[in-house]
Amino acid sequence: MPPKRAAGKAAALPLPASGPAPDLTKNKRAHKPSPRVKEIIEASQLTLPTGKRAKKPSIPWAKHPEWTDILVSALLDNDKLRQGLFSFSKRDQPGARTSSTRKSDHHEELAALIFKDNPDYETEYKSDPARFGRAVEGRLSRYAQQAHGL
Repeated sequence: MPPKRAAGKAAALPLPASGPAPDLTKNKRAHKPSPRVKEIIEASQLTLPTGKRAKKPSIPWAKHPEWTDILVSALLDNDKLRQGLFSFSKRDQPGARTSSTRKSDHHEELAALIFKDNPDYETEYKSDPARFGRAVEGRLSRYAQQAHGL
C-alpha cells in the first residue's frame, strides 16, 4: 500500500542516484541506417535526406520593377482583387457579403499574371504557384511600407 500524503499536495519525486547528470541534449532516437540499408541505397544510387532542404532562390523584384507595375495596375483595374486584399472587415459594413476566397488565392492570381508565361520562371511557377503567391504577398507588403514611408 502506497504511503498516504496530504490532500492537495503532489508526491515528491525520488531523487536520482548520485553520479554524473544524464546528457539531455543528445537525441537518443536519431535514426541511423543499418549497413544493409546503406548497401541498398548505394546500389540503387539513392541519396539519404540530410534534413535540410535546398533554399530556392528569391524572386528578384528589384531587378524587375515592371513586375510591381503589373501588380499595381492589376489591383487598380480589378475591384474584386483589390477589395479582397485591402478592404476593411466585412462585419463593419452593414449588408456586405463575405467572400469565400482566401487572400492567398488572390496573391496566387496576381502571381499568375507575372510568372505564368514568363520564360525564366514558367516551370518553377507551375511546380509551386503557392511560393510565388507568397512572394507577391511579401512584395505588396514591402511596397505598401515604402509608399507610406515606414
